[in-house]
Amino acid sequence: MAFDSIRALFPTFHHFVDSTLAARVNGFVRGYGSIREILYELEEWELEKEQLTRAKECLSSLKW
Repeated sequence: MAFDSIRALFPTFHHFVDSTLAARVNGFVRGYGSIREILYELEEWELEKEQLTRAKECLSSLKW
């Protein structure tokens, strides 16, 4: 499930809920934007290299 995959990227539920990634994916699910746009935006977010890699892998592997 997409929720579980993305949630696993965060140490706590609070971090997940407050994340830009969760907000952007929620918007995508509601018809705003695309996964491609989120992947592009990830490069501009202040993420550590490992976090960026994990986020990209997670989003790229999701089946919608």
